[in-house]
Amino acid sequence: MDLARRVGKEPILVRRDVRGFIANRVFGVLSTQSFILYMRGVYDYRAIDSALIYKLGLPMGVFALTDFTGGIKLSYESRNLFEEIDRVAPETEPSKGLAKARAVVFSLIEKMYKEDRIGIRTGKGFYEYPEPGKWVRPDIPRELADRVNLLDLLAPMVNESLRMERLDICTRSDIDKALKLGYNWPRGLFEIYGRDFTARDVVSTLRRMSDLMPDLREFYEPDPALLNEAK
Repeated sequence: MDLARRVGKEPILVRRDVRGFIANRVFGVLSTQSFILYMRGVYDYRAIDSALIYKLGLPMGVFALTDFTGGIKLSYESRNLFEEIDRVAPETEPSKGLAKARAVVFSLIEKMYKEDRIGIRTGKGFYEYPEPGKWVRPDIPRELADRVNLLDLLAPMVNESLRMERLDICTRSDIDKALKLGYNWPRGLFEIYGRDFTARDVVSTLRRMSDLMPDLREFYEPDPALLNEAK
C-alpha cells in the first residue's frame, strides 16, 4: 500500500480473495445483467449502452466495451481456468447466484465466439466496424436511453456490492473509488444509491426480475444486507 502511494497511485485493500476482486467483480455484475436483459429480450443492446452512456455518464456501454476489449474471446478462452478455480477454491465465489448467471451468459459468448464475432479484431461483434482491427465509435442514439429503466441494470450490482461489504471484502468507499478510478465512472455506485433510489427500490426491482426470469431467482435474491437496509 505504501509503495503504491509513493508512486502516485491510490491503492485499495481487498480483505478477502474473491473472483474479480473489486472493480472487475462489481462491473462484471453489471455486464452479466446487461447480457441477460438482452438475451431475454427485455432490452436491445444498443438501448442498454445508450442508457449507460447518457443516463449514467459512462464513457462506453457494456456491449461496446466488450467489442473494444475483445471480451468475447477473453471470456470464452478463460472459462476452463475459472472452472478449475471454482473447483479447487470455491470460497473465491461467495455468490452462487452470480456463478449461475455467468453460466447462462456463456451460451451467448460461445455462440458469438464460434461465429467469429469477437469485436474489433474481426470487425464485428455486437456492432459492425469498417474492417478487422479498425475501431470507430458505434453510433448509439441518445433517445434509446429513454427505453431503459436504469435500476434494472444497477439493482444486481448494488445487491452484490452490499454482499461484498457484509462479507468484509471491502467498503462502500472502496467500491466507489474502484469504479471511478478503474472504469472512469463520474459518480460511484454508492454516490448514486441512496440519492437516486432507495434500498426498497432495489429490492422491488430484484423481485420483479426474479418473477420475470425464475430460472435466475438465485441471482436476483436480495442479500440480507440489502433487506436490512430496506426495513
